[in-house]
Parts: sequence; structure tokens; C-alpha cells
Amino acid sequence: MGVLRGKIHHFSGHFKEARRCLERILHAGRPEASMMCKAMAHLAAACCELGETVLGIEYASAQLNDLTIYQSRESGSAKRLRLALAYAYLMQGMWVIFTQPTASGYASLQRDIRQGFDKAHELFQVLAQSYENASALSRASKTNRFSALLGLALITHIKDDMYGARDCYDIALDAVSHCQWDAGYAEAIIYWSKSVIMHSLRELEEARKLNGLAGKFYQCRSYFFTGFRTLWPKIIGT
Repeated sequence: MGVLRGKIHHFSGHFKEARRCLERILHAGRPEASMMCKAMAHLAAACCELGETVLGIEYASAQLNDLTIYQSRESGSAKRLRLALAYAYLMQGMWVIFTQPTASGYASLQRDIRQGFDKAHELFQVLAQSYENASALSRASKTNRFSALLGLALITHIKDDMYGARDCYDIALDAVSHCQWDAGYAEAIIYWSKSVIMHSLRELEEARKLNGLAGKFYQCRSYFFTGFRTLWPKIIGT
């Protein structure tokens, strides 16, 4: 029940409450492995949303190391934690970009931040490849596949690879169509992000078209994907 309450707080944007609720689980005795993995994935995300990215990385990494002593890294629980760890590294860099904006681009970021983005990219890439056969995946796995592809697109965007990011956003947009959700914020944030890309490439008519599509899909911002309701819209100015 505590994990469910923490999850609800997390997805409602109540990150401090989510953190308190999920950290109580750590001190109250360890639940069975899959529940513990769910708790740590949500706890890592909540910490990252609060700017405590080092702690988020520690929670996800420690639980992943514990889990893989007796489970494969390809188990569902391990993949959930690897995805949480990837987003923790991504959020670490995003907080730096948000709090210390620079006109000099990705190359001007400190080496350890760029290394964190590289770690996130590798984790996202391996996870996305492990979910290649989308038609045979469970609904949860389709969601995880989309999350990994969205993370890859965002990192490619941050690295100023505009053509690569454009293609990555198209792949992520195709992936979300397999998730069986009502169209909404996931599509909107992709269209907004791609609009920024097209504007950078001086394809202004396409940028305006994509911005319009984003507005049509937008209903309300979702906290379902770490950083995509909080930091990323502020970074790209939407």
C-alpha cells in the first residue's frame, strides 16, 4: 500500500510527499523484490524532480546492484531500475542546464556532466534495443520502450545533433502510437521539442506546423515521464 501511495504522489507531482512515503518503506523493512524495485524507481524519480539527482542515482544504482546478484539484468524489475537510473543521469545534466544556462552549447558543459549524459544514452540505447519487437510486448514494456526512446531523443537534442534529434523524435512518436493511450501530452511534448529543432534548422514553416500540432494534442502536463513536465518545457521554452 505504501508503494502505491508513493506512486500516486509521484505521478500527481507531489514529489516531497512521494519521497517521504517511499523512504519510509526503506526504514520499515524490505518488501519483496519486485515491490522494492518499484519503490526505488519511483523514489529515484521523485528525488530527481526535487533536484536531488545524486541521491536519485544512488537509490537506483544500489537497488540495481542488489537485484542483479540474484536476477538477470534482463528481468522486468532490472529494466525498470535501469530506466530509472538512465533518467537520473539525464536529470542531473538537465538541472545543470536549467540552473546554469550557457550560450556555448553542449561542448561547454563540464566533463562529468557530459559523461553522465553518455551513461544515460548508453542505458537508454540498450533498453530500447531490448524492446525491439514492439508488437509482442506487454503494455508496461511498450511504455518502457517509449520512455527509453524519448530519453534518447532528448539527449541527442541536448547534444546539439539537430538532424539526429529530429529522427529520434520521429521514432519516439511512432513508439507512443503502440502504447494504447489516448493521445495527449506525450505527443505534445514531442511536437514541441521537434518544433524547436526545426526552428534551429531554419525550417520555419514546419516549426510553426509542429507547434500547432502540439497545441492540438496538449490537454494537461503529465508527470508520468521524469522531467518532461518540470524541467524540459522550461529548457526548451514551451
